[in-house]
Amino acid sequence: MPIEAVDLEVRLAGKTVVRRARISAGQGELHVILGRNGAGKTSLLKAIAGLVRPSRGRIIVDGFDVTREKPSRRRLGVVLQGAPLLPAPTVLDHIMLPLIARGVETGEARARAAQVASLVGVDHLLDRRPWRLSGGERQRVAIATALAMGTRNLVLDEPFSSLDPEYRRGLYSLIYRLRGSGYTILVATHILDDLVYTSDTVWVMDGGRIIAHGDPGDIFSPSSPVPGIPGPPLTATIDCGGLSICREMGLEGQASIHYTMLLAVKASHGPRLLGIVKFNGDRVGIVDVDGMILYALASDDVVPGDHVSLVPRSGVLEG
Repeated sequence: MPIEAVDLEVRLAGKTVVRRARISAGQGELHVILGRNGAGKTSLLKAIAGLVRPSRGRIIVDGFDVTREKPSRRRLGVVLQGAPLLPAPTVLDHIMLPLIARGVETGEARARAAQVASLVGVDHLLDRRPWRLSGGERQRVAIATALAMGTRNLVLDEPFSSLDPEYRRGLYSLIYRLRGSGYTILVATHILDDLVYTSDTVWVMDGGRIIAHGDPGDIFSPSSPVPGIPGPPLTATIDCGGLSICREMGLEGQASIHYTMLLAVKASHGPRLLGIVKFNGDRVGIVDVDGMILYALASDDVVPGDHVSLVPRSGVLEG
């Protein structure tokens, strides 16, 4: 199990802010810690990252007990909320910083930084000045820098809180791709949005405690034991300009497309299926279409990573 917290407690300024928290995330899984501001999410992530010391409990990463280890020895890539980029001359220099700091030779550091920049989708920004980037670009550069040392575990604290919907969707798409490549990702957020509904496990936190956890289809069901949490929309509000599927469905401008309106079938080329979430007995596919996330019923033979064709489902558009 790449990331585990076992009976973790954290006290800050004499107050217990995390109470007996238990979390586990497997390889290639996306887990979301959901809770309002002040629920204890950030303190929990900081304890896992080694930035605060727990008063009790254990933290295990890739099978090793790292409870007393320094942050740099925990095999975690960490991006905290509002963490500014460092004053590096270029984006390439910024991504190289953790490698150079740990004694990696400059040529190798440059090659590894370029590789992770391509993975995260910022390779076209490598010569840019970090302070000239947009909010979404800064988040991607921060993630690339966190992954530069080769870790396959990523911890993100409120990565979407300051982003507008367009940049947020782009970051969702990046996180789905990283999960599909085998990265274990732990995200803390107070925003009920696409990433929460399509995660492998949701951990609901309140008052420093994990009060519920499970598959999104269970946590967000009408019979959910967690009060105040709505059912999952699995609906994408998109700009139809240039999307052929909109023309096939007779949609224009801004359109809301629910997963029941489309079927994802295997194809030799086309958009990639990023993941599948089970809901109400359906296999709901998460599809990256030109940087926008669409949901569709997934045919039985498709799996994450497949190219798919999106087909309008007959009988669902009437009325």
